[in-house]
Amino acid sequence: MRECARYSDLFVQSLRECAWELELNRRALRAFFAVLLLLSCLMASAQDSSIHIDIIGIDSTDLEQVTIHASVLDASGKLVSGLGVEDFSLGGELADYGQVLKVENVTDDELAFATVLVIDTSSSMAGRPLELTKSAARAFINGLGEDDPVAILLFDYSVRNVVGFTTDRSLLLNQLDNFAYGGPTALYDATLRGIELAAEAPLPRRAVVILSDGGEYGNVSKSTRPESIRAATINGVPVYAIGLGWDIDRHFLQAIAAESNAAFYDSPEPEELTAIFSELAFVFRSQYIITLRADVPADGTRYDFSLNVAGPDGGSSAGNAFLRAPIPIPLLFLPDELFIAPIAEDTVITVEIRADQDIESVEVVLDGELVSTEPSYTIEPVELQPGEHQLDVTVADVEGDIGTVSAEFEVAALPPTLADDFVPPPEEEISDTEAIVVEAGGQTEITQVEFIVDGEVVQTDSEAPYEFDLDPFALLPGEGHILSIRATNAGGQTTTVVREFEVDAIPPRLEIAGISAETVLADRLAGTVSVESQSPIASLRIEPELPHTISGNQLDFVIEAVNLPPGLNAITITAVDEAGAESTRTVEFEVAALPPTVELSGLAADSIINAAQEVQIETGGQTEIERIEVAYDDGAPQPVEADTFTIPAESLGDGEHEAAVTVTNAGGETSTITLPFTVDLPPTPTMTPTLTNTPTDTPVPTDTSTPLPTNTITPLPTNTNTALPTDTITPIPTE
Repeated sequence: MRECARYSDLFVQSLRECAWELELNRRALRAFFAVLLLLSCLMASAQDSSIHIDIIGIDSTDLEQVTIHASVLDASGKLVSGLGVEDFSLGGELADYGQVLKVENVTDDELAFATVLVIDTSSSMAGRPLELTKSAARAFINGLGEDDPVAILLFDYSVRNVVGFTTDRSLLLNQLDNFAYGGPTALYDATLRGIELAAEAPLPRRAVVILSDGGEYGNVSKSTRPESIRAATINGVPVYAIGLGWDIDRHFLQAIAAESNAAFYDSPEPEELTAIFSELAFVFRSQYIITLRADVPADGTRYDFSLNVAGPDGGSSAGNAFLRAPIPIPLLFLPDELFIAPIAEDTVITVEIRADQDIESVEVVLDGELVSTEPSYTIEPVELQPGEHQLDVTVADVEGDIGTVSAEFEVAALPPTLADDFVPPPEEEISDTEAIVVEAGGQTEITQVEFIVDGEVVQTDSEAPYEFDLDPFALLPGEGHILSIRATNAGGQTTTVVREFEVDAIPPRLEIAGISAETVLADRLAGTVSVESQSPIASLRIEPELPHTISGNQLDFVIEAVNLPPGLNAITITAVDEAGAESTRTVEFEVAALPPTVELSGLAADSIINAAQEVQIETGGQTEIERIEVAYDDGAPQPVEADTFTIPAESLGDGEHEAAVTVTNAGGETSTITLPFTVDLPPTPTMTPTLTNTPTDTPVPTDTSTPLPTNTITPLPTNTNTALPTDTITPIPTE
């Protein structure tokens, strides 16, 4: 596998060398015309002035000691020496806020200058590009002063600091001979590391020179594009970017050079690298260091300005650049417009943080209580009391610098919060009771929650839990209904939620009292049926037909056990309302097996009779009568036919007697009733003959005339008491 990889790399390298050879003539032609254009511009400039200034770097990390690196050349391209503070002045936005304090020349004052070389060694640099880069880097190092330290960073998929800052030329040149290549391109990491290394240079005069033939590739960088550019701006390190070839990330390299007041060299040929590096070495060795004080706030503001220079021969020139004020201590800003009016709804407060260093911590404190460690915080007025409140934000960077900002704001008095779990089903009617639970809260205490159905308050809760059972049975079907839930707080403010719904036609509800499945009926029972309904009751009936009365939605009924067969019986109640909804309920119950009923008529108890007396028997009961028997004075029972018997007074004779009537039904149940009575027969009448006076002495001739009738004494009839009917005698059931 390693052999395959090596041959693959060699193959790619060969292709790239061929590509460079093929494009060489065409690029050389382009470079020729570019040089002509540059020379024409320089000649035109030389005609206007005998002196020219270029600003090649600014370090504004300290507003009291801002350093500007500038190159001042005459018309022939030679360094103009001998310039002092009086020869430089500021224009633009720093004209009234800047003052030149000191002017130094690197050459004249023998000032050392530190450089970080950042060189791309990814796979695409293999072959001729890398070899020419090494050659150019050697020329650059040899063109510097002997006291100018250099550091070398190499990068492909990672960044390697192969040489720290050193003035050892042999060490530096030996490292250039040991370059290796391979892998993708970590351009952003390399740029950021080069800037950070330059910021750590042992000299205040420093720069970064980065060379790459491509862009970020393979997403191998851990840092981002903006982080790299921001680092150059914050640290005041000029970054000279050299793009080699046509596949460079031109926008990034231009941006990093512009933001650091340096220069970008666009797509040079490999053969041009030596000239570029030699030119940079010359610029670094011949620059002026102008120190000035900028009386501006340290808030990150950018100021466009010009650095004006007057030459010894009377010529002048101006170089344009920008100064970015540093932010040594984090600056915090709150959006003022959010606090103009009292806050009445959730408001997101985002703290704008301006800082040159990374932020290590954020604390948002509301009314003395820590509420967030993020720069964004949502003020929820419903959780706060109405009135004034204090917001304090504190931010610390990685160096321990602390920035703060505070603001007072007002929270409006808000109505209660109100939420319920009642969601009427769309296009459906409610047929079952809905248990509704309400959550009510807010800034101030809830004093009451009202439940209002169709405009009528049906329930009021003064404390939690706030719960309500919505019974559709209490509402008319086929109509729209409205449930309103209204919460009131201690401040008198209210919140109302409204729910529209419809109810289904629900059958009437029946409640039966006085009888149940446990009932065993042996006598008379009175029961009641109560009916509840959505609509008025149109019909209410009971089956089987029983004695009953109906009053409104109530039916009262009576059941006589004697009228029902023994065993399991049932009654059925049916109610129908005006909407056509119907309910039926059946109750089963037991009826006891009862003896027959017996009643006697025609002779009252304890009556006195003097002759035979007829007595009628009336029987009844649950089942058919099988036989009736009568016995006198505990005598043998005699069958009774046709429900009538005759008391034989003469055969019984005078005195007290008792007739016992026994009735037996088909179920074998018997009832016996006794009838006490007294027999008082009338006396039998006696006939007495009439006496005739006959003389004894003289015979009397016989009277041949018709004799007179004899006086016959007719006995008076005995006083017969005819018995009057008395109250019905209740029979005594026979065991």
